[in-house]
Amino acid sequence: QQGEPSLILFNAAIAACAQANRWEMSLALLAGMQNAHGTAGVGLSPDSFSFNSAISACERAGQWRVSLALLTSMPALRLLQNTISCSTALTACEHGVQWANAISLLNQMAERKIETNSISWNSAISASEKCEQWLLALGLLADMPRNGLRRTQIS
Repeated sequence: QQGEPSLILFNAAIAACAQANRWEMSLALLAGMQNAHGTAGVGLSPDSFSFNSAISACERAGQWRVSLALLTSMPALRLLQNTISCSTALTACEHGVQWANAISLLNQMAERKIETNSISWNSAISASEKCEQWLLALGLLADMPRNGLRRTQIS
């Protein structure tokens, strides 16, 4: 309907907030989606793209705790965590120098059969390296080919 908020418009706004480093605004938009029409139960339901964009906004702003909280809230809303959401949260852990959280999330991805990629592995490796967990970083690097991933220049 013309003049009514739509999922596409909210998602575009949340993604724009991520690009503009406006993480608080992205969270406000995400929270406001469910009350978009002003009446309880009639609003919009965020989707995985909504959450991925908000996680990205928080990652860019160094808000690793908020990124992880958003990621862990997805299943309660019946939203599947995917490679993008998990890898973005892993990057937030890397930037927040949270090697244990990064490794835990990488392991959870494997347990839940969420496809990993070089971004997720490189983030875990980098978080480990930044915390001087050299043996762990080298072990992850060695495990990449066994997990079907090519090492990149970043690795």
